[in-house]
Amino acid sequence: MWTWYGWIWLASLFVGGLLALSEIISKKNKEAGELVQKLSAFQGYIGVGLIVFSVLNLIWNLSILIAAIPQIPVSAIIFIVALFAGIILGIMESIGLLKSFNIISAEVLDNISSKLMLFKVPLGIICVCASLYLAIWGIIQWQL
Repeated sequence: MWTWYGWIWLASLFVGGLLALSEIISKKNKEAGELVQKLSAFQGYIGVGLIVFSVLNLIWNLSILIAAIPQIPVSAIIFIVALFAGIILGIMESIGLLKSFNIISAEVLDNISSKLMLFKVPLGIICVCASLYLAIWGIIQWQL
């Protein structure tokens, strides 16, 4: 079911979710925390990729989603939630990159960042779980 951009989106959704959960992962397992910290150098780029591929999936699959809701409601709802969680998490993770390139003023980004940081861990959990579900669903394609 997934095309190349769908698999890239799922991978960026999973890695973005792991980066959002990096503090929890490092507290639970030091070795896994070190691996996630290595990815944090690319957090801004992963965030931008997550935004881009989430929006592209939303645009390319909108008609399919509307038609799929009556047939496979659970998978379609998880897909829609994952799209919007990916966009929001991508914005949160790309804030540092936007600051470094001075694309948006620092005070505007700090204002956005302070409001969204409350949702970082729940969005990370949603993104990791949704990416795993959608990857398995894309391979097996069960009907729910």
